[in-house]
Amino acid sequence: MSLSRQTLGCAETRNANDADVANSLKVVDATILKSTNSGSGWLRYNGDGYGDCHVTTNGCPTEGAPWAPSNKGTGHIWPVLSEERAQQELATGRAPAAGAPLNAIMAGSSGVGLMPEQDWDAADVAPSPYGTDPTVASIGFVNGKPAGSAAPLTWGAGSFVRLVADLTAHRSVETPSQTVDRYVTHQQHGTTLTVTAPADQSAATGTVTVTGTAAPGATIDIVDVATDHGSATTNAQAIAGADGSFSQAVTLNTGTNTIVITSTTPDGATAQTTRTVVEDIVEGTLLYDAQDPTGDDNGPGNYAYPTASDFHPGAYDMTDFQVYDTGSTVTFRVQTRDLTPTFGSPLGAQLIDVYVHQPAVSPTSTAASYPQRNYTIDATGAWSRMLEVQGFGQRFIDASGATPGTITISANQISRYITFSVTKAALGGTPASGWGFTVTLTGQDGFSSDQARAFTSTPGAYSFGVCAVASTGGVPGQLRSGQGPQHQDPRLQRWVERPLPPVRLDQDRRTDPQEGQPSGHFKQVHPELRWFIASPQRQWRRMYSGSNLGMRVLWCTNWSARPAERPVARDVRLGSLLVEVHVAQRADRPSPDLVVIHRGCLPGRSCAGHPGSAWRCSCTHARPS
Repeated sequence: MSLSRQTLGCAETRNANDADVANSLKVVDATILKSTNSGSGWLRYNGDGYGDCHVTTNGCPTEGAPWAPSNKGTGHIWPVLSEERAQQELATGRAPAAGAPLNAIMAGSSGVGLMPEQDWDAADVAPSPYGTDPTVASIGFVNGKPAGSAAPLTWGAGSFVRLVADLTAHRSVETPSQTVDRYVTHQQHGTTLTVTAPADQSAATGTVTVTGTAAPGATIDIVDVATDHGSATTNAQAIAGADGSFSQAVTLNTGTNTIVITSTTPDGATAQTTRTVVEDIVEGTLLYDAQDPTGDDNGPGNYAYPTASDFHPGAYDMTDFQVYDTGSTVTFRVQTRDLTPTFGSPLGAQLIDVYVHQPAVSPTSTAASYPQRNYTIDATGAWSRMLEVQGFGQRFIDASGATPGTITISANQISRYITFSVTKAALGGTPASGWGFTVTLTGQDGFSSDQARAFTSTPGAYSFGVCAVASTGGVPGQLRSGQGPQHQDPRLQRWVERPLPPVRLDQDRRTDPQEGQPSGHFKQVHPELRWFIASPQRQWRRMYSGSNLGMRVLWCTNWSARPAERPVARDVRLGSLLVEVHVAQRADRPSPDLVVIHRGCLPGRSCAGHPGSAWRCSCTHARPS
């Protein structure tokens, strides 16, 4: 845009004859003005390195060599900048002077309408001989004629046509007269406008009432722009009362509504503001709705969010799960306490799995979406369809691993609902009595083989923490689960729960919110011992997989003997270590604590770093069934 153009609106405007403009042009001409055989022209800026090579600058290898592929070259004059200078001359009443840049543009073209991006402004260069390396070969250039750039440069050609029209009319034909009259010829005045409702970035359904205050007698124009429906608009109008107050009902459209409120006084002064309101509803029949309290997004009580600022509190706190019959489709919705867009996606932080159980359907599976997730689905909820939803992809499979269809996914930051749907044919029918849904929520990570964000002992910038802080309890580190116990009390098999999924931070299905929490007097955590105890079903079972899968966290401290301790398992193998498992009943607690006692090393196995002297750790307690 030429220096003569005035910035209209609230910003400061400058007249083309302003002294600062005139002085700036002197600096421009002293720095980037160049003369050619076709006339004067201007560089984009001093030191420009984009263009065919002129060896005196920028380390060019050969005179006239192309800018590519070395990306070394010299910028030359741009005819479109001559058009801009001509517009400045025209705006200051010097129409004859505006003709010189026009003549230079035409002289530097390669034909009628073929305005090049750049004209060569150095001495003539002969074409390189046939067979010259094309990376340094010159096509040959003539001073004041097109360089080896694009021609025509379409926006340069458009500027040329505009300049011809302006010179013919002796004015800028594209300057809107109404705008000039409003903001230049006359000074536009502002007025007051305060909107008290609705709140910006809020959710509502049906209608909202726009209320506020303005100058008495002002006309209040309200336009609702339905951005999810092709920006369809509806209009309403009110008049501010003697006290300046106004109120007007507006019927919302589904999706995002941008409500533009404008106040215009009788003398023409104006003010304007906007409000964004979302009506995030599903047009269908609600089949199932399970709400959940906030603040339980810490797994068994000790999981912690990644520390990077990309992860907002509440991003993994599930607050609602809904299922709708939407005609030929079934629509699912998951709401979180926070749904701030992350990594460029409305749901870039979250990874949701919905395991769908259908009665009397086969085949079914109890496996997690990926083996790395370290959990299985209870047999009573064996699934025939699994929907995985995230901001950068999806996964929809049946129990055999086949893909029955695709998922339609959306998310809304204001309502905090993640909405996704599949056809009934792909899902296997309409959910009815006997159907069930197992929902997990964790972090999405596109760099992970299973798309789920990793867990580390303590939280990293982009990893969840099994524990918020590291243990200082002096317990041997790097313990790994080994084979099942050689001898085991039957009560242990009944009491040790198959672990909750480590990827599920939100234990919303706990019967008792305190179940799975660590005993209050155990303050230290040793996350390296892969042993995880929890009790969402008020019973404990132990899952031995022969690997690290399923083994999670042991809450422990340097534990001394306690009364009412009874052994429930001896000679349990954990890697190369041999331990005993006890249940200790404290008089001040209604629930028992599980105690692990290190007895030594398995025969023939190395126990370096793990002395045989006894150490004890007490695991998280729970009420046995």
